[in-house]
Amino acid sequence: MNGFNFRIYRFGGDEFAIIYSGELCDLIRILKGLTDFEVGGLRCSCSFGVAAEKECTTAEALKLLADNRLYFSKNNGRSQITWK
Repeated sequence: MNGFNFRIYRFGGDEFAIIYSGELCDLIRILKGLTDFEVGGLRCSCSFGVAAEKECTTAEALKLLADNRLYFSKNNGRSQITWK
């Protein structure tokens, strides 16, 4: 992922936050590449909830919005990305 400005933080369990500064379309393209993959013969899948800083006035509201979207993704099956 050279050339992209991001940081990844673990929130606990199997939840992580990706702080990304760039265009939403680039982030979605990156996340699509991470929704299904294989490691050592083991199939893995990820779902994502995406929230933009401009949607919220506080960091806590941003985290809550991303978390709500993540759970929307998880409830709709594997390998989902929710950003609206």
